[in-house]
Amino acid sequence: MANEDSNQIGRSAWLIAIAAGLIVFGLNLCLSLYFNRLGAFEEKNIIFQADPFWRLKSFTTGLGWGDHNLFHPNLGNFFSFPLRITAKVIESSGLYSGDPDALRRGLAMLIVPFFSGATTASLFLGMRRFGLNSTKSIACALLAAVSFSQLIFGSIPDHFAIGSFCLAASFALAVDMIRNEGKIRWIAWIALGVFTTGITSTNFAWLGLFFFAALLQVRKNIFTTLRECLIFGAITAILTIITSIAGAKAIGVPSPFDAPEEVKQSYLVEAATEKGLLTLVYAPAAIADTLTPGSIRTDPNEVALAEGEGRPYRFTLIGSHSALPMLLILPLLGLGAYGAWKDASLHRPLLLASLVILAGNLTLHSILGQEFFVYSQHWLVPLIVILAGNFRLPERLQTIGAYGIYALLAVMLINNARLLNEIFTTLSADL
Repeated sequence: MANEDSNQIGRSAWLIAIAAGLIVFGLNLCLSLYFNRLGAFEEKNIIFQADPFWRLKSFTTGLGWGDHNLFHPNLGNFFSFPLRITAKVIESSGLYSGDPDALRRGLAMLIVPFFSGATTASLFLGMRRFGLNSTKSIACALLAAVSFSQLIFGSIPDHFAIGSFCLAASFALAVDMIRNEGKIRWIAWIALGVFTTGITSTNFAWLGLFFFAALLQVRKNIFTTLRECLIFGAITAILTIITSIAGAKAIGVPSPFDAPEEVKQSYLVEAATEKGLLTLVYAPAAIADTLTPGSIRTDPNEVALAEGEGRPYRFTLIGSHSALPMLLILPLLGLGAYGAWKDASLHRPLLLASLVILAGNLTLHSILGQEFFVYSQHWLVPLIVILAGNFRLPERLQTIGAYGIYALLAVMLINNARLLNEIFTTLSADL
């Protein structure tokens, strides 16, 4: 299918990407500050089982619970060192003379909103390089930015939104690789691979799928493709091991290979309401909930009840699945997959990678973890890549697909604002 616009990224596209990224950064930062004002970051497991209480410690000191293990080998290292250096520079310059811990915590609050904005910018640039015009590229980026998953996890100090950025950047690099007929930007890929693996090691598999799909599309040789994938994986693994061990030694904690047993066990099978492969029956609802759930509910917060402090409830989507979002989103997902498949030279390979990432994550997290939604950032970008196929449908269907995407955006804005207000109202009632 012929491109509607030039697939080259010019100055205007970069300006739009930066502006969109800044707007989303500001939105998530405002939400983050309001969550913080309501005391949500001082409690455990309250917001869809995320861990802002411990992740703030990770970002500021590198000593949060669950840091330095094989699942998050560099989470504390990558942020605590530059954050502490930045805080020292600010203090030395005389710009701040208050509590050093408060300064570091304030700087840590900027991290996740920054990466949320960077995800928006990366998706926009990737879609423009994909060949979509600016309007449609903005629509795709906004699908991610105003999704319920991004509004929540892009505003909470935790690793989920950072991992989502890594997938958005890998998508943009994969499109670039295909457009450049197989030219691999090795420095960018390796840097992104090490960063991704350091934040959440399992996400390297999903990033690697984008790398593999794009490379196979242009190499047309499975053995050549696998050889270059092995080179990429080996370099990434070696650098991740070196940096994680060195970082742990600098902080004075055990390396990821010597994590405490209770930390290792916590990332294995947990007791849950939705748990086991049979919970894949909830996968369609989990996909729809990523963008805009029908409702939310509260369950007893077992951590708070056991410790005898904090709010006795936690927000959850378990048991609150609604058919209405599925009726809107799943048909658009089907149309998007069809449109992407029709574009055999560019969209199809990344469609296939996205479908594997989506299915792989849903299968993995039906076994590990307590509810699908807390992991929704892991499949948000692939979901957007599939939905973008609505803009590549044959002419007789493209109007339906395009207006369906715009209608979905409108529904998401209204419904997600309602759900956020419900969360904030509940939290405010306990102040």
